[in-house]
Amino acid sequence: MIAIKMNNMSDKIVAAIKTQGFSFTSIKNSLFVREFLLFSSSTILYQSSRFLTALGAARILGPGVYGLWNMLNLILTYGSLAHLGVINAMNRDVPLFKGKRDFQRVGEIRRASLGFMLLSTIVASAGIAVSTLFVENSMLRSSLQVMVLLFLCTQMYSYLQVYLKSDKRFYQMSYQQCVFAALLPVVTIPLVIVYKLPGFILGQTIAILAVSFLIIVKFIHFNLRPKLDMQESIRLIKVGFPIMAVGLLYSLLTTADRWVIVSFLGVKQLGYYSLAIMVMGLLSLVPMVIAQQIYPRMAETYGRTSSYADLKKWIIRQIIMALGVTAPLLVGIYFIFPLTVERFLPAYMPGITAMKIILIGLPFLSLTGGFGNFLNTVDKQVYYMVVQGFAVLINLGLNISFVKMGLGIKGVALGTAITYVIY
Repeated sequence: MIAIKMNNMSDKIVAAIKTQGFSFTSIKNSLFVREFLLFSSSTILYQSSRFLTALGAARILGPGVYGLWNMLNLILTYGSLAHLGVINAMNRDVPLFKGKRDFQRVGEIRRASLGFMLLSTIVASAGIAVSTLFVENSMLRSSLQVMVLLFLCTQMYSYLQVYLKSDKRFYQMSYQQCVFAALLPVVTIPLVIVYKLPGFILGQTIAILAVSFLIIVKFIHFNLRPKLDMQESIRLIKVGFPIMAVGLLYSLLTTADRWVIVSFLGVKQLGYYSLAIMVMGLLSLVPMVIAQQIYPRMAETYGRTSSYADLKKWIIRQIIMALGVTAPLLVGIYFIFPLTVERFLPAYMPGITAMKIILIGLPFLSLTGGFGNFLNTVDKQVYYMVVQGFAVLINLGLNISFVKMGLGIKGVALGTAITYVIY
């Protein structure tokens, strides 16, 4: 049934643009686009700050140590496993029940989600802390210890961001992202100089903690009342776990290259590959911004009308906007970023070719976001997971094969780019 609807959607995409009054003139004058411009500008500032801070840390730490950070960062990448999808369910159900005008239910979902998130985060953090007792390398052990704090703060920050996003409060999100952008390098770089990798992790922790406090005080006004409601938590897990699984598979899809490099080529080669990782993080920014803004609107629309047809305009808008902004950025990065590396990060020069190769596949990810939001909204995540699982296997197979052929990190980048095209 879903396949038939998706095929009809593809066949009639041009007609949908016309019949729904979708034009570039209407886009220019819409409230959504004004909000998009503000939110995307703040997100670009936010990600640029993270990008430049990462470049500074990479220069100070060197490829070997910074490669270790790329592995430790996977703790945050896979952090959603800790709450079993409860926050993902909140992100969908809050706008869904707002569309149904059931605001009491919205409050219950927020409180139950916060309660379960806090409990699960404490348990997971304790597990990370215990693991540090079995690490012999002193720098890795101290870095893991600070990662416990960063994990705690990141989980809370993720909840607060979902709280604002699910309520379509993107103007407030824009404000907090600007504050974060200004604070991160000022706090982090001096700590990297003094404490190396643990300082890099600690600086991020302090910045996230400060911005989280700002959100609570300025925007939510301490209106956070956690509630341990196991019945509601179980319901949220049933709703959110498939959505979380989709996110986890996407994370595996976009981080499989790191596992292959570490397993077959070593941490230093992963350090060189950091250029590709940084570029991917930067270029996935705009599609992510658009997806974040459209998802709650799509869920609210579906809660109000229960109609697939009403969701088509959001899919079309997301694809056009994501591609329209990503393509020019990609061209600029392809020609400008290597010059930056040559001048400021000469130790990372071996990673430039891999970075250029990965750029070939990145635009294709922009095509998937609208349909991904659609499938999550209408509870058809199984279709999403099948495609992602297939893509992960292709990615691992190609990457390992190319490495064994002697292509090194260039082969990993090629395998990843081909996978994104297929995906």
